[in-house]
Amino acid sequence: MSAILSKGTFTITTLGTSVSAGHDNFFNQSYSTILEKELGPLFSAAGVTLNVYNHAMGNNPILPMCICVHTQGHPDTDLYIHEFVMMVGGRGDSSELERFLRQTYSHTHQPAVLNIHAHVDSKQCHPAQWKEYDGEWKHQTLADHYKGFGLNWWYMDVAISESPGACSQDPNFSPKRMMLEDKPIGHAGWHPSPHGHRIVALSIAYSYAHVFIEAVKDLALSSKGATNDNDTLNFLQNKYPYGNPMMELPDILNQKIQKDTWAQAETTCYTTFEPKGMPQMDLAKIIVEGSVNDTRPTVPSPCGLPVEGSCFNAPNFDRWFIGIFPMDESAVARNRNAQYLDMKWCLMGKKGSGPVTFLLDAPKDGESLQLCHPPGQFGKLEKGLITDWKYYDIQIDNEKVSINGDGACGEILHTFKKGKLRLSIDPSNLDEGELLTLSHIILPV
Repeated sequence: MSAILSKGTFTITTLGTSVSAGHDNFFNQSYSTILEKELGPLFSAAGVTLNVYNHAMGNNPILPMCICVHTQGHPDTDLYIHEFVMMVGGRGDSSELERFLRQTYSHTHQPAVLNIHAHVDSKQCHPAQWKEYDGEWKHQTLADHYKGFGLNWWYMDVAISESPGACSQDPNFSPKRMMLEDKPIGHAGWHPSPHGHRIVALSIAYSYAHVFIEAVKDLALSSKGATNDNDTLNFLQNKYPYGNPMMELPDILNQKIQKDTWAQAETTCYTTFEPKGMPQMDLAKIIVEGSVNDTRPTVPSPCGLPVEGSCFNAPNFDRWFIGIFPMDESAVARNRNAQYLDMKWCLMGKKGSGPVTFLLDAPKDGESLQLCHPPGQFGKLEKGLITDWKYYDIQIDNEKVSINGDGACGEILHTFKKGKLRLSIDPSNLDEGELLTLSHIILPV
């Protein structure tokens, strides 16, 4: 309500996996699109503009998104829908989820978060149980720890398990079967159908419509005795204290990240991935040296190939290219008519591409930064596609640095001062046919 009164808009951004991106369906059948259609008229009747952005991405491990929330999300977001249960496993006990919450709640207007489970688990008829922590916060979950910040939860498996015929295999009675039927494009067993997306959208719309109507009633009551707008705002801020004034974050719950720089505050995150809410944070915009051919938005990426084909298969590189990550390119090209927004654009270089240099603007003194490349497909990679960080020859301000990590992101431990620094990558030590990729450079704020 505070966001509505202060700017006349309310912004919802969905961050998640292929489930939320709408894969196997057309993009406009995704639950985010339906949610805007269902809630929009209600908000409009109250003089409020509702904006819903779907920034989910297929095959999207929660890292690095959880430390790039406002770059890959949207800086004006009032409510984030967070759909990553399938990727992090378990319910509320993930260190990456806590990083996401702390990134989100470090923003000046502290958006609320709705953590949802929206995929279809064909083997499960009943919801998983909450997991608890040991140590100082024994018997607490993230839901308990961050409840005062506008953190809520909604789970498809709970909705299904509580409905008639939850475990039935009879299509006339099984909600789970209905969730999977009539998909117009693909057949992945975990992707909901248009029916499933509508169930998710209507459930969320009903809940927030109820909250919105109650808040509008409170606004009307408070206005009766108010002599000016400040009286009304004071009344509402006392009743709805979330975000006014900015609440101090509690101690970190997950012991794995209690000393983690990336769980402390926001970041400066440059990326080639789309969609993103901050176009000015495009990684290509900070390249200051090197030969680079940006092929966006062409699909397939034309890396010197005559017709269709991945950049990975281009025989020779005499420069760097920005194109679709090779593991995704055929699927992206095949599904262009679905109009999905998620695109894993990345910077790609081979032995002959020459060095590339980025000019970074560090917002404060720091001791580390992170680089990320796109993930493989369920752990599988094409031969020659380099993901081991030891093959990345990196310099910062002409000083060779090492990078460590065993996943999509690697960390460089390097002390630097606030202001400009130059980061260079030289692929000349690669073997012929090997390909480096880069999608993110991340600095602490």
